[in-house]
Amino acid sequence: MRIAFCSDILPPVADGVTRTLSELAPALLAEGEEFLFISAMRPHPSLPWRDRVHCIPNVPFPFYRSYRMGVPLGLGADEALDRFAPDVIHVVTPSLLGLYGVRYGERRGVPVVASFHTNFVSLFSYYGLGLLEHLGLFLMRRFYNRCSATLAPSRTTAAELRAAGIRNVTLWWRGVDHRRFAPGFRSEALRARAGAGDAPVLLYVGRLAREKNLDYLVTAVHELEGRGTAFRLVIAGEGPMREELAARLPRAHFTGHLR
Repeated sequence: MRIAFCSDILPPVADGVTRTLSELAPALLAEGEEFLFISAMRPHPSLPWRDRVHCIPNVPFPFYRSYRMGVPLGLGADEALDRFAPDVIHVVTPSLLGLYGVRYGERRGVPVVASFHTNFVSLFSYYGLGLLEHLGLFLMRRFYNRCSATLAPSRTTAAELRAAGIRNVTLWWRGVDHRRFAPGFRSEALRARAGAGDAPVLLYVGRLAREKNLDYLVTAVHELEGRGTAFRLVIAGEGPMREELAARLPRAHFTGHLR
């Protein structure tokens, strides 16, 4: 199968999308599948699939300056995709580039699937754009309903998408690599570095951003502390909420970004 991906971001940007792509691309290579990325970013030089990326013009993302948004101007992307002749197009984000991928598929008669990673409409209220939520929901529904399938990462997300009026939702679980995440990797040195002692560790792994609903984590931690529960909170990751979380969770151990 020949798969064309439309993704604004690629490694070395670190988030859930690029984590998924970092696992998916090597698996496709190992299976002998052909793929091409249309992206706003140049891939990291260490990636073994860096020569399978066609870069397009881009602009900074308004809320995260380290992110880039693809702007598919001209015929470069069309020509790259025509040469590649995909059997299916996989749209990663509902952006200008994602919309381009949908339209290309419609023009060329190529089926398009979309993977759902972030509910961007739910972020509007975090950035003072709550009045635009109804419009955002309409546009999100219209975008995904133009795709042959929308891949949701969990049953909960799938139910939310269906409730929002999105059709053809199916599950695409990421899974856990038990070869990398197993009790045998327990490290007393890491526990000591975090000051855990013999207490249970409550671990958060992810980007430190408002859309991760970290207010819920703060509330839960304060409730546990109020009950006198013995535990050590470890927060692994970086993001714009780092300083705020450090102030609100002074007993937490922050590891920073880990690879």
